[in-house]
Formats: sequence, structure tokens, C-alpha cells
Amino acid sequence: MEAIKLIIVDPNSYFTRSARHYLGSLANVEIIETTGDLAEGLAMARENKPDYLLIDDTFFKADASTLYNELKELKSEYPNLEIIALTLYEENIKPGSLLARQSTCRIIAKENFARTLARELQ
Repeated sequence: MEAIKLIIVDPNSYFTRSARHYLGSLANVEIIETTGDLAEGLAMARENKPDYLLIDDTFFKADASTLYNELKELKSEYPNLEIIALTLYEENIKPGSLLARQSTCRIIAKENFARTLARELQ
């Protein structure tokens, strides 16, 4: 069985280390790279063609329209790419929130992401 490839883009190095440790322990998961830099993460996604791109929701706040356009372009280049926004804030998951209104990615709460994603990847 081929490994499921992930890239994690999050400025919190503690979170990325924890995510790498937990998800990397799953038998069928390969963490390609982690980075705290959005531009670097998007370049890594284009270069490595992961199955999943996990992005911290703080990147959506800085320049949302540019990021949405970048993600739409990335999805058009790699239609099987699953983009997931990771958030600390429950209100970002609710329908109607700014993050929820765009359709380029799913939203998962960071507190639940490990269990949610592990179930999906197994």
C-alpha cells in the first residue's frame, strides 16, 4: 500500500513537531515536510504533490483573497490534493464564517485534528 503524503504548514513549531510525531507514527503516512512559511509550503506542495496539505488558519487572515486564489490554482493543478485548514477557534468551523465560506479546503479544529485525520488516513 502506497503511503499517504502530507505537508504541514504552521508557524507553531511545537504543533508541527507534535503533528509530525503523531501522524508519522501511522503506518501508511509519510510527512514530506513541515514549514512555518506559507510560500515555502505552497512551493513544496507543487514540487512534491502530496495527498494532503495542512495549513494553519492564521495564514487565511493575512491576505485571504490571495491565498484562496493560490489554493484554487493548486487544486486545479492537482485535483486530488486535499487541503485542510487547521484552526484553534471553534467559530471558524461554523457555517457562514469567513473561513467556511470559501470552498478550497475543509476545516478541522486543531484539538481534534489528530483523531479526525488518523481515522481518515487509516
